[in-house]
Amino acid sequence: MHVPGGSRGRGSTLLAHRGPRLLLLLALAGPAAAAEPAVEQAEREEAALRWSGGESALAAPLQAAVTDQAAWTSLWRRALGRPAPPVDFGRYFVACVFLGQDADWPYGISFGAPVVEGGRLVVPFSLVMLRLEVDPAAPRGLRRRGQYAMRAFPRRGALEIVLRGDSPDGPVPGIDPPAPAAPRPPAWAEDLRVFDARPLAISYVVANREFYAGTFLVAGARPRDGRPAAEGRPLFGAAPGPGDWLLEDDTGAIRVSGAPAPEPGRPVVLAASLGAPGAAPFLRGERLVTAAPASGTVVVHVGEFVRLPLASTKSSSSHLELSGDLGSIEAAGFLNAELVLGVRPGRVTGRIVTTWWNRPEPERRGEVVLEVVAR
Repeated sequence: MHVPGGSRGRGSTLLAHRGPRLLLLLALAGPAAAAEPAVEQAEREEAALRWSGGESALAAPLQAAVTDQAAWTSLWRRALGRPAPPVDFGRYFVACVFLGQDADWPYGISFGAPVVEGGRLVVPFSLVMLRLEVDPAAPRGLRRRGQYAMRAFPRRGALEIVLRGDSPDGPVPGIDPPAPAAPRPPAWAEDLRVFDARPLAISYVVANREFYAGTFLVAGARPRDGRPAAEGRPLFGAAPGPGDWLLEDDTGAIRVSGAPAPEPGRPVVLAASLGAPGAAPFLRGERLVTAAPASGTVVVHVGEFVRLPLASTKSSSSHLELSGDLGSIEAAGFLNAELVLGVRPGRVTGRIVTTWWNRPEPERRGEVVLEVVAR
């Protein structure tokens, strides 16, 4: 027999049995469902805080993080000539990349998610060369001036914000952070440039003295007893007289006049010229500095100049990488030598690095430790 309303009664019974479960599911789903509009709203808000184009008036490249309204207003006025859109700088900062007027190609500029590195908030960005299809009817020339992109990101406390760029297609002129300016050479560097030459052997200078009318370098040491230290080593010219001293290298010894005598046994490099033509050979000393080896430890007195040799050839060049207490010295680098002046007591390490034109990686050739001490 058909009972009117029977199906409704059965349905009501099923609802009565399932009702608590359905209510529990609705209660659990309720907050998530309510949160979805808030998440979507935040995503829409951040998506709206992005700007890009190719009409910037900034001549030079710029990468910066804008954190306040005054800088934001000024940037839009200078770069785009219009009012800045609203940004809540209490919640956001804006990463800005402008390529300036000299980019060599149209680029796509994109930002990555900020990451915390070394106590700083790093915002990565990348540049990708755009592939263009040129319309034959379009005006000649590519639009590549004034490209820019800006994007807002949530703040993270008081962390310093830096932008770090990368381009898989190679460097973009001017977009990389400018290299630090080379330190100004010391005031004495030009006066001592003569020590950039390579020292000559004493015997070679004597044998070819008709060709040496100017200043040249010789290296050696002052013997302790005023005569050649090695038995049988020749003494060129006359023995030293009052006020003179003897300079000796592996090929012989020669009298030096005019320059102050160095400490016996301490290697030196002497800038000199030959004495009067036709007379017994001797050297007119002009200036001397201490000679340092390419490795090991060298004691440098405060106020003393030291010459460190650098091996440079037609296919390679060398330089000295200094580390340690750099305030204890002054340094000037040349092609064949690095000159160092002891300023105050301290310790500095110098690593000689050679770069070859046909090798991708530089080569470390030696290390010298400079111990600067008071006299």
